[in-house]
Amino acid sequence: MAQLPAGSLVLQHACPVQEIPPRQYWFNRDRLIELNDKANLAEHVGLENSPQRRLLQIEEAVAKIKNFPVAVKASSDVSLGAAEGVRLCHTYDAFRKALCDFASCERIVVEQWLNFDISYCLSFAVTENSQIHYLGAAEQIVAPGGQHQGNWLGSSVQASSHLIDVGRRAAASAARCGYVGFIGVDVCEAEPYGGVAFDLNCRLNYSTIPLLLQARGSVPDFPVILSKGLRMPPYATQTKAWKRFKDMLGEYVFVYAGYIGEQTFVRALICGPSRTKVAEQDAALEQLIAEIWKQ
Repeated sequence: MAQLPAGSLVLQHACPVQEIPPRQYWFNRDRLIELNDKANLAEHVGLENSPQRRLLQIEEAVAKIKNFPVAVKASSDVSLGAAEGVRLCHTYDAFRKALCDFASCERIVVEQWLNFDISYCLSFAVTENSQIHYLGAAEQIVAPGGQHQGNWLGSSVQASSHLIDVGRRAAASAARCGYVGFIGVDVCEAEPYGGVAFDLNCRLNYSTIPLLLQARGSVPDFPVILSKGLRMPPYATQTKAWKRFKDMLGEYVFVYAGYIGEQTFVRALICGPSRTKVAEQDAALEQLIAEIWKQ
């Protein structure tokens, strides 16, 4: 890659400079970092559509943050996803642990707690002529600790026009910075904002590919689609249970080999008429996965 012409690599994530020189980036590396740094959210979504937040050094946070719950976010040059850079802190002890987790960060973001039942990742694409295309909404499935566990998609999943406008303003801000590519904006309805954006990711997001497949008609127009990631042993595709796994999902399964820890990473789209039916199929799928691990 070092021998390629300057500006020839389209990268979604800022890599260490000793691995890939900044001159190789098609889109400016520093600007990519700035757009994805959680410290800069309000600059792109607007103060009226972002939670109240404080940018603090670790020592400052220990002294100044006394009221809980709060959301703590890493301000970093590293692209983060799946809530890796977020800690939801209900207590002082959880807060101190979050500060330890983010000890290598020069600054952290301490964000106002938001009460909401449903959040969406809204996907956009910015083309080279700075046109903004809305790709769709994915309802996020989030564990109590904040870990991302997949998405609900399908024709029954629709964000309000107000939330889409909030996301579009964030995408427009990235476009004004010269960004070209995919954007995910995490949004929810929360008082007193009405609509609020609490994360901005200028890259492919977890829901981007399923939404593109849905938009191009590669996935039938099911009312409900569950998109989830599954970790399997490296030999998963060679087991007897794998055929049953494929038969259950049909063509809506995507395999990426050589994932972290030499596991096989599988992205599955489970389609159905209702969340109840999809949940039943998901439970059967989990049983099959347990069999594959045993084999």
